[in-house]
Amino acid sequence: MTKRLLLALGLSTLSLQAGQTDIGLSYGFHDMFVSNITPSSLHGGGTSHTLGVDTSFFVEHRTDSGIIIGGTEEIYFDKDKDHLDPDHIPIWFKFNIYADGPLIRMTDSFNFMWHLNFQNKQNTTSGIEREIKNMYGLGLDFTPDSFHLALNAYAGFFYLEIDDDAPIQYSATQTKQYERSDLGLGTSSVSVKLESSWNMTENFTILGHVQNWSSTGIGSGWLENEYVAEINYATDGWIKRSKLHLRATHTQYNIDVFYREDVGVPVLPWDNDTLVRAYMSIAWGI
Repeated sequence: MTKRLLLALGLSTLSLQAGQTDIGLSYGFHDMFVSNITPSSLHGGGTSHTLGVDTSFFVEHRTDSGIIIGGTEEIYFDKDKDHLDPDHIPIWFKFNIYADGPLIRMTDSFNFMWHLNFQNKQNTTSGIEREIKNMYGLGLDFTPDSFHLALNAYAGFFYLEIDDDAPIQYSATQTKQYERSDLGLGTSSVSVKLESSWNMTENFTILGHVQNWSSTGIGSGWLENEYVAEINYATDGWIKRSKLHLRATHTQYNIDVFYREDVGVPVLPWDNDTLVRAYMSIAWGI
């Protein structure tokens, strides 16, 4: 709810800013798969695939001074046939609100940047009930011609909650188990992100990033690692301002932060998920 209010507030100011505003839609297919499930006898060889369709809405405003304000809302409809979570409602969501801009312009292609980023993920088939990342950062941005490279550092708040309907692990004796109160973790955190893109031709772009989140509030230790690779192909010849995308996002979660010695086993029988999407996006200027 807070994110939606922030987005509405941000959008209400766009008309006061000079620049360009784009809105758009996307639609496509996806596969959310989980690997290294233990024991492997649970789900056919230790890997689970959940197929589905997805759609998203996005808006982005760029001012004449180079400030970018935007947001996306993604909705995923799953064909939940392998029952990682037997009570999973086969629809889940991702939200993102972001803003960034140049703090110091060093050269035409090299800038010192500020960043705001608010992310939310809910009800994934991989057992994530809710994840919130509210981060504020600074970074170096290098964009010579068709190449882009950026290194950003953030600080903020990280929250991860495991779905209590997922197959929560029990101790070998079945006398101890994780309670619902054990399944949520909120902490101050820091994050480092390295991202890059390359416009190989006028229509073809490859891009990706790696990002780590680590705790500063429950002792030093990593919380999550994310790896993203994407290929974009502009299809203006079919539909004006349209693109085809193939995107893979692999996320590794540190579920050890939920570990209870008296239970003696991890909170979930897996610690990762990978989302592969193939979709088309269409944008319009307003």
